[in-house]
Amino acid sequence: MHKARLRFYGKPDKKFDVPYQAYFEVADQTGMMSLVLWNSMCPDWYQRFTVGSVLHLQSYALKQSYQQRTRPRPADPLMPSFTAIEICLNQRDPSAVIHIIPPKDVQPHWKLPDVTYHFITRSELEGFPHNHTCDIIGLVLFVGRCERVRTKGAPGECGRF
Repeated sequence: MHKARLRFYGKPDKKFDVPYQAYFEVADQTGMMSLVLWNSMCPDWYQRFTVGSVLHLQSYALKQSYQQRTRPRPADPLMPSFTAIEICLNQRDPSAVIHIIPPKDVQPHWKLPDVTYHFITRSELEGFPHNHTCDIIGLVLFVGRCERVRTKGAPGECGRF
């Protein structure tokens, strides 16, 4: 239903080989909840998960959800959202097993929700209320170069970006 960006959480004092995390919102006929890919699962699976993918998950952990995290609004406002717990997929404790079901193998009796889009034009965007969720399709006309401003540190320190 929703795919967040890949997040790097590495710190100098921590020794993780692959310190990444990615949040997804997944749903079935009973409602929607968060799914988290951790560490070495991210390079293997992040690009494979797309909005609309049907997943078969085994050996996953359910953990208390971080409540201060912002969550996307469901496309269907009547769909229940379970925010107290989240599905955690990790290489160990337990080792998660993930299968992506091809669209031709999806069974109708699973009653999976449709992925809905609410497309609007740029001119309609100005009239929408704050925090409203919508989808936009557009053509990229220009991409400028990335610019950074150098800041000066204390004497003897190297500047930082």
